[in-house]
Amino acid sequence: MGHIDARLAELGITLPAVATPVAAYVPAMTSGNLLFTAGQLPFVDGALLATGKVGAEVSASKAAELARVCALNALAAANSVLGSLDKVTRVIKVNGFGATCPVLFGCRCRDRAELPEDRANRSKPRRRNLSRC
Repeated sequence: MGHIDARLAELGITLPAVATPVAAYVPAMTSGNLLFTAGQLPFVDGALLATGKVGAEVSASKAAELARVCALNALAAANSVLGSLDKVTRVIKVNGFGATCPVLFGCRCRDRAELPEDRANRSKPRRRNLSRC
């Protein structure tokens, strides 16, 4: 048992089986000395635990639980490719995506009138002027 496996066991965490992809991708792969994971949805035993927008159909606390499931699925996918999570020397980047009801840059916008006209109808933020939220 590796160091990370022992730590997970100490925390009472068991990695799940690798989730079956639901599209044309592989859950994890390596390129050189880098490992990439993709498509980690909140699947447990082949079942998708929830769908919907955070703040509408899914509560914030439930979303946090679902994010944990996604993270465990990513670790399971990494472990399946590497053979041991002890081979991970550094995590360079973690991306997470989720759908929310009216939230912009972490600031709740109660009324679209609060936004400048050029931002009120945007579905995704521009890369510039993000600090003006």
